[in-house]
Amino acid sequence: MDQGLLDLRPVHVMHRLGAESRVPLLNGRTLLDACAESAAVLWAPRIASPAQARALLLAACHRRAMTGAVLAPPRADLAELRREHAPASWMDAFLQAAAEMDEPPPFCLHVQAPPFDTLDSEAGRAVAWLFESCLESGFTSFGVDLGTPPAAERVDAAVRLLGPGLELELCVVLRLGVAPGTEAPVLEVLRLLRAQGVLPDLLWLSSGAGDLDDLGAAGRLAPLVAPAGVALDCLPPNQRMRGQGLAEAGVRALWGDDRLLRLRGGTGPSRPEVEEAGAYLECVEAISFLGLSQSARLLSVA
Repeated sequence: MDQGLLDLRPVHVMHRLGAESRVPLLNGRTLLDACAESAAVLWAPRIASPAQARALLLAACHRRAMTGAVLAPPRADLAELRREHAPASWMDAFLQAAAEMDEPPPFCLHVQAPPFDTLDSEAGRAVAWLFESCLESGFTSFGVDLGTPPAAERVDAAVRLLGPGLELELCVVLRLGVAPGTEAPVLEVLRLLRAQGVLPDLLWLSSGAGDLDDLGAAGRLAPLVAPAGVALDCLPPNQRMRGQGLAEAGVRALWGDDRLLRLRGGTGPSRPEVEEAGAYLECVEAISFLGLSQSARLLSVA
């Protein structure tokens, strides 16, 4: 493992893992910047189990690719978050998988806040607990969905939730609803956030409709929101544009892709070894399709 690569880890990660750790858990911003310089698209799927965590890291290792993973609980219920989405357990699944590899791939771990109305509500307090726990556990990217709080409270909610991560210069992702002709409100929210020192790395588009021209929206917004990048959660139907073409169309990342979650269908998880095998094949296919094979070299440090 390249010591220079390990030196890129954020300070709170080094404290969490210890000086002897060889796990290249990096700031999401570091990976996104490397992709931007090379017209690559970072892939960060949603992960639902330790088997999927291992499959993702193993596929990235075999393809020598950088990658990311997204924890995105569906509900801001504190008891459910503690029981089913505990950040420390989620982190441990990745650390254990990485520890079994001779050359684990560089990766980031992102938490996306579930929908909440206000920070003073029970849901808001649950989200605040989630972010605090994720920061303590060593997550390296944080995101909020600004589509659900009242318009007058969006900026304050983002500042309060993202502030601790911003102090460590960690990756920030904002999820906003967008539809044709609605770019102006999005840009106004970004202007207000930037005035408060919230400089997002990614604007994650939330269409809410499968037939929206997401690539078109990305292309329109990309030059307007720069230096922030634009992320989609998946490719539009029947879209076969590959990594470099997506980057040229204005897409910086495929973020929160749920293809691994869909493997479970309605029957729940299968045996871990079966789930891992299926997830591994999906990960290899996605990494290859997006042209991310050998992308870990983009992080090489002289």
